[in-house]
Amino acid sequence: MNDLSVPEHLAGVVAKFIRARDLLNELDGLALEYLIAHPASFDVVPHPESNSYTVTAHVDPPPLRLAVVFGDALHNMRSVLDHLARLLVVAHGGQPVDRPPGATMFPIHMADPGRPVTISPGISDRARTVLTSLQPFLHDDPRSHPLWRLSELNNIDKHRLLHVTSLSGAGGVAFVPAPLDPTVPTTQEQRRHTVRLLPEQPQTFTVTAEEMHVPAAMAGTWSYTVVLGEPDAGFTEQLVGIGRTILTFLAEAALPELAPFTSPTR
Repeated sequence: MNDLSVPEHLAGVVAKFIRARDLLNELDGLALEYLIAHPASFDVVPHPESNSYTVTAHVDPPPLRLAVVFGDALHNMRSVLDHLARLLVVAHGGQPVDRPPGATMFPIHMADPGRPVTISPGISDRARTVLTSLQPFLHDDPRSHPLWRLSELNNIDKHRLLHVTSLSGAGGVAFVPAPLDPTVPTTQEQRRHTVRLLPEQPQTFTVTAEEMHVPAAMAGTWSYTVVLGEPDAGFTEQLVGIGRTILTFLAEAALPELAPFTSPTR
């Protein structure tokens, strides 16, 4: 979103959007710094009696700063919507309400509220129609809707730091004799096993007799990234990706569809 030629009444909304975008860019850089500075290590324990290995990953947890920056980005994205809500009320000739009950805020509904979706104390009929069309409850999977995800994560962050962790995206390794010789490449004939980066959680792999080595190491490649570890709330994806999905929805849906109804002349 370009902040040039922004209508004066939308300057605050755009400023919040740009701040959220900048925080996500900062978060991307912090995540990369962490991944480079803290490579994972693995313990490989052979069990020749059962033709299996136990693999345990070790990696330093991401710094708390990642959770703090992500929370700040969420706050600014939520502020984009609430600033927009106030403008919709003002454009309709109303006076925004700062405190409960009936405070002016952008509504986000995962379930049909059974009443017209609006913003207190009132917005235009056309704006209300658009506002309703953006709601998660009209989506096939409301819990995956960007607005609902923003609402859930922002509410969690109000009360505690979000849990940021590391997890492998993919990994294909072969078990080889230890110590590992980095100059010897793995071959296409060697069976590959998918190893996930689950810190301090042992994983068991059953192998053939030809794959058993005592002592043993792993050869191959695996990748890992910074993810949001909030499985109880339904979030286990890549951290920056979640933020960018929400920001994109604001830029491509919420703002362009509702901004026309914020003009003070309406």
